[in-house]
Amino acid sequence: MSVTSQIVESYRHARYIIFTHPLIELQVDRCNGDLKALMLHHKCSRAAFITAYNPYSAILTEHQNQQRLAALSADLATIGLGVMHALGKDTEDKWPAEVSVFVLAIEYQIAVALGKEIWSECHVVGRRRWGT
Repeated sequence: MSVTSQIVESYRHARYIIFTHPLIELQVDRCNGDLKALMLHHKCSRAAFITAYNPYSAILTEHQNQQRLAALSADLATIGLGVMHALGKDTEDKWPAEVSVFVLAIEYQIAVALGKEIWSECHVVGRRRWGT
């Protein structure tokens, strides 16, 4: 399925919230000191924000979305990666917030493969440069 430039822009302007204390709110292409501190604390340089909700922007029921998220979390646990609860939120409230996971220490290729497996049209992957 093709991802339109409008969908890409929506994801670029969305807010990605990680439920830590304090909350960490991310946006694509913006540095975040709290995220940097979290990654330093966990000694990792890569992370991904992934949702299993509403594949290819098809609105599913809450039950269907929760089942998909549980399967994604189980897949991540199987490969030894823990998750932090997270939420993807449209700043203009054009689409419903999506419960998601934030995964530390995940390799880019694994994040992309999991995204394809769950039919996610978008997954946000980031890295931290050591010393910055």
